[in-house]
Amino acid sequence: MAIIFVPDDHATISLAIAAASDGDEIQVKSGDYPESVLIDSLTGITITGVDMGTGYPKISPAAKTHPAYDCASVIVRNSGHITLNNLVMNNAVVGETNYGVLVRASSDIVIQNVETTLLKSGIILQAEGVNTCQRVVINNCNVHDLTYAILSEGIGIDDQAATESDITITNNIFANLQYGIGMNPRDAVGVVGKYVITGNVFDTVSQIGLAVECNEGGGTNTATVLAYHNNFIDNLVANMHFSETTVKSILNTASPQNYCWKTIARLGVVGNYYSTHVGVDVNDDGIFDNTEIVSAHHIDNSPLFHEWGTEYSNCQRIHGYVYNASETKSDNVPVPMAGVSVTATDSATGVTQTAITNASGYYYFASPPIGESILLSADVNGFIITQTKKAVELISNHSVDFYLWSVRKYAM
Repeated sequence: MAIIFVPDDHATISLAIAAASDGDEIQVKSGDYPESVLIDSLTGITITGVDMGTGYPKISPAAKTHPAYDCASVIVRNSGHITLNNLVMNNAVVGETNYGVLVRASSDIVIQNVETTLLKSGIILQAEGVNTCQRVVINNCNVHDLTYAILSEGIGIDDQAATESDITITNNIFANLQYGIGMNPRDAVGVVGKYVITGNVFDTVSQIGLAVECNEGGGTNTATVLAYHNNFIDNLVANMHFSETTVKSILNTASPQNYCWKTIARLGVVGNYYSTHVGVDVNDDGIFDNTEIVSAHHIDNSPLFHEWGTEYSNCQRIHGYVYNASETKSDNVPVPMAGVSVTATDSATGVTQTAITNASGYYYFASPPIGESILLSADVNGFIITQTKKAVELISNHSVDFYLWSVRKYAM
């Protein structure tokens, strides 16, 4: 497993790919790379852009150099465990069907922190015969200002009668294009497709943010689209569209989850935000009281009152210290107690969380407590000391300290 540097070790990314072995990482420094990179029948290759002060490297094909494929900055074919990081792709060949990334018949692919612009489509997943794309993650990408006149889409899942499955599209931005995500999730070969679309922003899409089309190629469709925490903002025609009722959708979290609203911890089913949604939130839990109806068979039961983001995640956590006040240092400072188990219990539901103090006696609960009265307890040498923390303290983010007096006496 080696690291190959471009342009230090090889002048182009394509030359670096030709010299790479399975498991190698290719680090590409800032600059313009006028090439179409083909990764064919390889395993475990990572391409990472390195910003040397002038931005991430830009891959812009000067010509269609691989006749068997549409013009793309990066083509991944018949490969596995490929990762693309920190790359910019734009200005592909004028007049060609050009993409940022074209993935064909490959599995375990990660595409993250990639910017694509001035193309027909940002990222395309395609089958090749019955060989499909499996386990693909597209994360933190910025797909914007696509200029193709006929049809442009940020991410296209174009299986043509085969099934791409286990596709996760999360925390991406789609802006100023015709379609954000276009999908054909069919099950023509007996494999159930699964698609998770969460945390994305669809902003000023001229047609449809999430378009699920299932009427090409035939086959029986048993795909399920799970979409939540997405923000649909000022999309001109529709936020979402499903062409067939045979596609199943869950347009909110499949089960109740912990979330925050106005710094208070909540528990409930959470959906997506729609700038066009009209309604009220009478109980002020951050969820509209009425549903968002995409169609008769596709309904978001818990549309968000505000865009998904800090409004739903900035909750206060319980934290504090555990000291042994019966054993002080020379300056009369209580001695911190490491390795003490601290438990927070919701007195209404009985739900508990546990944290362990560090060398400074500090404890921190990763999740905010739910409820208005939390019982805190510390287990010191088998003795349980408790203290109640009220809701007003949760809102103000006050910490709770256990001053464990006379621990020596209890331990005797």
